[in-house]
Amino acid sequence: PEQVKNDLHEVYEILAKAEAKVHGCKVEETHFHEVGNANGIRNALAICAAFYVLAPQSVTATAIQPGEGEIECAHGVLSLPAPAAIIEGLPLAQTRLQGERVTPTSAALIKHFVTSFTE
Repeated sequence: PEQVKNDLHEVYEILAKAEAKVHGCKVEETHFHEVGNANGIRNALAICAAFYVLAPQSVTATAIQPGEGEIECAHGVLSLPAPAAIIEGLPLAQTRLQGERVTPTSAALIKHFVTSFTE
């Protein structure tokens, strides 16, 4: 359905804007690494399709658990939280757990679909 395509496009637009911000380039010049592989796209598409089928009036989430530490990715070793440009301005959990707890794609999905946050 058109809505699923639009949602997926908007999620990847969030990812592209974050990549552009981090790398200091235009959105059109961004390159997706892990988030652009078939599994990443398929997972994001499945979530967009689920939201289409469920059609919630609103989506409430708790604060995001960004994790802490380091992760190895296509850009090399990065400090967590890796999707910092995406989760900027969103409520974060006070206590940080070790490891990657929110991926760039999941952060983009949260930013796109969540309408409010609760404690």
